Amino acid sequence: MSLIRIAVLPLRTAYKVGRGTTRVVGYRRVALIGVGVGIGLLVAPVPGAELRRRIRDEISRRRAGSEPSVEERVRQHLQQAPRTWHLPQPEVVAVAATEGPGWEVVLAGEVADDSSRRDLELAAASVTGVLRVDNRLRVSGTTPTPADA
Repeated sequence: MSLIRIAVLPLRTAYKVGRGTTRVVGYRRVALIGVGVGIGLLVAPVPGAELRRRIRDEISRRRAGSEPSVEERVRQHLQQAPRTWHLPQPEVVAVAATEGPGWEVVLAGEVADDSSRRDLELAAASVTGVLRVDNRLRVSGTTPTPADA
């Protein structure tokens, strides 16, 4: 008989607490709280493990290839920046950075002199989201070095 009392004790306690709560708060408010909890459970996001898996998948998907919007933003910035708009525009490729969230931009092509090469690199590095610039621009009339290739 005591085993049944032990099993029923949590139910009796919940009933007494619930009865006391409804006296203080009121039936309507208790019902609204119950409805709110029910709706919250219905529209709750997926469990934490599923959410973490989705985030990991999205990060790996973005790192798998290039992001056209970053490349396009770099191209637009190079075309509009005061120090680079008049220069021959390089080829721009964005790849996921290995250090963290962001992008590594690769600049390729030919420029007239070293200052133009440096200006293009600095302008590309100033674009939001770009962590590093791999400057593969060659100065016209020079042979490529192993670092440039």
